[in-house]
Amino acid sequence: MRILLTNDDGVYAAGIRALAVALHGKHEVTIAAPSVQRSGASHSFTCSEFGLSAERVTLEGLEDVTAYALSGTPADCAKLGMQLMGEWPDLVVSGINHGSNLGTDTLYSGTVGAAMEAAIYGVKAIAVSNYAFEPENFDMCIYGLEKAMQLMEEHNELMLLNVNAPDGAREDCKGVKLTPLGFHKYPTEYDLMPNENGEEMFYSRRGIVYMSRENDDVDDRWLQKGCVSITPLQMSFTDENMLALLKKGWREGSDLLVRLNKNYKTLSKGQKQLAAYITENYDRAAFITASKMGRIVGVSESTVVRFAYALGYDGYPELQKSLQELIRNKLTSVQRIQLTGDLQPNDVLRSVLKSDVSNIRATIDSIDNASFNAAINALLEAKKVYIVGLMSAAPLAQFLAYYLGFVMDNVVVVSGAMGNIYEDLFRISGEDVCIGISFPRYSNRTIDALDFARGKDATIIAITDSISSPIAEKAEHALIARSDMAGFADSLVAPLSLINAIIVACSLRRREQVSNTLSQLEGIWGSHGVYVTKESGRE
Repeated sequence: MRILLTNDDGVYAAGIRALAVALHGKHEVTIAAPSVQRSGASHSFTCSEFGLSAERVTLEGLEDVTAYALSGTPADCAKLGMQLMGEWPDLVVSGINHGSNLGTDTLYSGTVGAAMEAAIYGVKAIAVSNYAFEPENFDMCIYGLEKAMQLMEEHNELMLLNVNAPDGAREDCKGVKLTPLGFHKYPTEYDLMPNENGEEMFYSRRGIVYMSRENDDVDDRWLQKGCVSITPLQMSFTDENMLALLKKGWREGSDLLVRLNKNYKTLSKGQKQLAAYITENYDRAAFITASKMGRIVGVSESTVVRFAYALGYDGYPELQKSLQELIRNKLTSVQRIQLTGDLQPNDVLRSVLKSDVSNIRATIDSIDNASFNAAINALLEAKKVYIVGLMSAAPLAQFLAYYLGFVMDNVVVVSGAMGNIYEDLFRISGEDVCIGISFPRYSNRTIDALDFARGKDATIIAITDSISSPIAEKAEHALIARSDMAGFADSLVAPLSLINAIIVACSLRRREQVSNTLSQLEGIWGSHGVYVTKESGRE
């Protein structure tokens, strides 16, 4: 493996030397690090007009290792170092930092900033830090790095890991923990003190105020207990949960009916007729073309299109989509069957199939691959997997449970068949995953089940049609698949395809186990004549 080493403590720091000694000989190692101490540089970089210098240096005892002392920041070192290697490395390791990089430190840390810079360019990266500011033994840090590299080999989608370890030998390690970041802050007080030249300068007071509670499962707490902490990081600062809430609020505050009321006075006579029709017949208007709406109201198709523009939409399709979102969860079964009157009997097959194809395409275009992979990881790490799918989602839940049963032996379908859902769920814990499946019309019992599971600290995965779905809002991982109506029935082709992808992804990660399971089952099926074969005479 070709590895680039960098840091924020400088090219001659003991931490980067420890990394080089540990990795050199096993891997092709190159060093590109700041010429001087650059701690706290975060992800800053040198603007082009100032330029960067790169000097070849020789490190004692590592004379055959290519090493550069760079004038720039840690992020500069990562980027320029990768270029100086000719071909980009397989891995960038930043550290070993003198002092931990926990929780909020990741925002300030040059060590993490260098690793983040590599990850931006698609190169796997690991930031490694020693808890001690004046470390004496980097052995446990090296052990943590080895574990992190192993994780990256096992999970190819991992791009950026943050490793923190106590100062000490690996045999003293109390365990390796996968943790979220904790939260702490540094004192804001500054003391006026003389520097080495006698000049009065302001110096920040030492110390950290930890905001994490004693029982929190976070990086700083486990490190204080003598454990190595490994945290997967991401480059996005987006608050996904808040974004979903804001989007929902925006939609509810700017939906079609609100726009109609706001803009009614400025509409033309024909546009006001359209507004009246939509207000009184929104359930039918959501599923008819612009030309058909024009014929019903008695205006031209172009008037319908201009009407959409007048309301602030980019065209009639966007207006129609807004209206469909408004009513998706409001249509009764009777209203749904009434809508089928727009379908011609001779064209039902083609219309329904084309609609299903369109839903799959929309799902492909919108699916979040990172959320999908995170959900798969959660499933495979769970002690037990509970699947909740009621009403029209029940077949999806049964299908998922049936095939996941070949991959793992810890799958439970929550049906409430013998009583209520809480009897199926009452043993659920924080080590478990609960998958909720629901599409319009959303099931209140499914929502209740997920609320119960959240109360037990279980990880929630939602399979639904929209990020604003009531079950998506409750989930750590929301997997979105487009659904629609085929008459009064739900069209769940795209959700089923998504579930197929979940099954395949899990089976690939446990290929050997699945193969052994199926080999045993084939013997049982054959001996009991479960499937039709030539030998059974039922071909």
